[in-house]
Amino acid sequence: MAFRKQRTKWACQHYGSGARTPLNPPSSEELQYIWVSDDLQLVYCEVPKAASSLWKMLILKAKGYPIKSSESVHMIDFPQNLRRLDTYSSSEIENILNHYLKFLILRHPADRLVSAYRDKIKFWKPQNPRALSRVGNYVNQLKGLPPFYPTDIPEDDTQLYYYLKRKINSGAELWDTMTSLRPSNVTFRDFVRYVADHSDAPDKHWAPIHRQCHPCYINYDIISYYETMKEDGANILKLVQHDTDLRIKEKTQSSCPKCLRTSKMFERIYEPEMGKIKQMYQLDWAMALGETDFLKSP
Repeated sequence: MAFRKQRTKWACQHYGSGARTPLNPPSSEELQYIWVSDDLQLVYCEVPKAASSLWKMLILKAKGYPIKSSESVHMIDFPQNLRRLDTYSSSEIENILNHYLKFLILRHPADRLVSAYRDKIKFWKPQNPRALSRVGNYVNQLKGLPPFYPTDIPEDDTQLYYYLKRKINSGAELWDTMTSLRPSNVTFRDFVRYVADHSDAPDKHWAPIHRQCHPCYINYDIISYYETMKEDGANILKLVQHDTDLRIKEKTQSSCPKCLRTSKMFERIYEPEMGKIKQMYQLDWAMALGETDFLKSP
């Protein structure tokens, strides 16, 4: 763990230009992915596509809260039982960051992009419409076509929860959850182009970790890797569990953690887009491996 913290510090020094630091702290809005449990004295930075669903469930279980469904965990249960760091006063934030256990999960940025595409973009899923609606309608716009996916999806997760209930209960074909998955109109190349063209305001499922967790500003006590999460997670759970039987199952991440980044999916990406992607995720990559070759395996 100490080595990972040292590598993060090194990455911030060498590749952290523009990152938030103690001399250039994040705004309140930029702290929205950092969650606080006062009773557990725990700070968790949410990184989508890096086992965030699992960790939200584990933290809720540690607090003694029953899990209703995977959808409600993100949209209802977690927001109602933890507080975002940006809801505290400046003095409270300082106290929390100085005294609470703080952790985040790092995942290779190429893996996160491929995982986000496969899970959120490749197929239309009525339960998860927001990301594909943005990307798919953008692709149609580039082709001179009208929007195909909904344009009225709420940004707020709680509002989205009730929006989805209404839509799915409407019986409309697009919102039928019982039919087989519908392939989207978005190729991986289209998706990467969208990410590159929207690097200033990325979706949370593929936003760079350093923009969500601000590791050059917050001195995290534990920096875990997605590939070693079972071992790292066991140590975290020992520190936070309050007489609860918390465990990370044997198979919580991909059985092939390196295969995504070495796949052929990136071979068809044009150099202008790839250059933007490399620049966008440079700090994340350096934090994870001390390298800046985006597709190089550790």
